[in-house]
Amino acid sequence: MKLSTAIARFATQLRADGKSERTRQAYLRDLRKLRCWLGRDASVSAITPDALARFLVSQTANGQKAPLSVNRTKT
Repeated sequence: MKLSTAIARFATQLRADGKSERTRQAYLRDLRKLRCWLGRDASVSAITPDALARFLVSQTANGQKAPLSVNRTKT
C-alpha cells in the first residue's frame, strides 16, 4: 500500500475517533513530512525502524524541528 493511501485512511480514522482538529493536523503534518522524506511514492513497507530513526535524526540535523518536537513525534 502506498503511504499516501495509508495517511488518507488514517486521517479518516482520526476524524471517526473524534480527535480534535489540532491533533489531526499535528499527526498528519508529521506523517506527510515522513512521506516526503521517504519519497512521495513510498510504500508503507519502506517504514522500517532504521528508516524512522534516520528520519528523526534528519529532523533535528537540518534544523526543521527542535529536539523536544522530535521527542513528541516519537510517542
